[in-house]
Amino acid sequence: MSNTAAIATMFELAAILLIIWGLCHENKFVRFEDKLAKIIANVIIRHRRKHRLHKLSKSRTNSFPDSKVVA
Repeated sequence: MSNTAAIATMFELAAILLIIWGLCHENKFVRFEDKLAKIIANVIIRHRRKHRLHKLSKSRTNSFPDSKVVA
């Protein structure tokens, strides 16, 4: 058995065990999914807010360039 086949078999076995565990502990699994969804949503919201603020500050600095007074 090659290394890749052994690793694939281990992942398949882990997936089957996780499915069985999820069926036996459905309430814990649902709470975990809800918590994970909230975390992912918060990360996406923070990323979008950060990107929007960066874009806004960049547009403000570009719209009012420093004017040099020549005397």
